[in-house]
Amino acid sequence: MAELSPQEVVKVANKITPAELASDLQLLEGDAKKFDLTVRRAPYTPAEKTSIFSIFSSNMKSFYVDSSFGWKPLVKKAELFHSQARYIVARRSPSSFSGEVAGYLGWRFVVDETVEGGEDAVVYLYELSISPKHQKMGLGRILVEGVEELGRKAGMKKVVLTSLKKNLGAVAFYSRMGYEIDPTSPSRSEPDEDQNEFDYEILSKTL
Repeated sequence: MAELSPQEVVKVANKITPAELASDLQLLEGDAKKFDLTVRRAPYTPAEKTSIFSIFSSNMKSFYVDSSFGWKPLVKKAELFHSQARYIVARRSPSSFSGEVAGYLGWRFVVDETVEGGEDAVVYLYELSISPKHQKMGLGRILVEGVEELGRKAGMKKVVLTSLKKNLGAVAFYSRMGYEIDPTSPSRSEPDEDQNEFDYEILSKTL
């Protein structure tokens, strides 16, 4: 059988239902059992949208205000709640916070261009955000390990994300998780350019 193209791999992956993805997350062990993990995709409820954007804003607004991206809530909401966006949403297990969202990871299955001009099927991690009172509990690691497992099962080649250089906590976290600067990141793809013009890095991890 001929190998599927990146476009075909992504097309198949985007047909996987949230219930099918969630069943794979149930196989996670250890600290993952402390949380109820569900997979969501559009349409989102008003409560879900409020929780997701509130956690994102509390953690990231100050970084965006000082970045080249700027703080543009309407643009960010359109990205967060795009029709192809998917989320792993975490709540405490057993729920001791009345179903309150503890954190989430938002991603899409997409075709990404390589520096050589080729294409890869990848998991693009758009947002990982943990509510302040649920931080330092290992939830970020659980969510990233979860989406990596989903990406492997869906046939994705790697996980890709964009991280602001000033967000030192995120940079250190992804380094511990095995992520490295991707060849498409400006510091590698445009080494002769003034790197002060770029306030972000593109990171990736092969699956």
